Amino acid sequence: MKTLITNIVLLLIAMILAVFLFPFGWLHGLFTLRLSMARLSHYFLTIALSIDQLGNVILAPLFNAIMIKRNGYKFGDEDETISYVLGRNQITETLSKCGNLLANLLDWIDPNHCAKTVFIVWRKGKKYCGDKPYLNKF
Repeated sequence: MKTLITNIVLLLIAMILAVFLFPFGWLHGLFTLRLSMARLSHYFLTIALSIDQLGNVILAPLFNAIMIKRNGYKFGDEDETISYVLGRNQITETLSKCGNLLANLLDWIDPNHCAKTVFIVWRKGKKYCGDKPYLNKF
């Protein structure tokens, strides 16, 4: 019980700090770091990936219920992005209609976005990503 209360307090502190300090940190990064276009692009991508990983954890119960079939690869790993989990399920054809809708939207914005995230992780040797011949097309 003590651990639960401690973790809830830590979560609340983190959320409060995020709401109040993230905007200042973001503005500081934009105006004082004098980022080149390439570094600025990387800065935005890194922030987007971090938010995506957070979303994968926070939305896991909901997404596991509505985005994938019963035997699909589960959302919730803090080291994975939503796109990665969608890509794993796209490859194994275990996305629900709702999951396919989101994956297709992401793939429309960036062609093969979800499958490419799986390929990138596989190429970096971080995880086994299923059917390797499918990934060779990227």
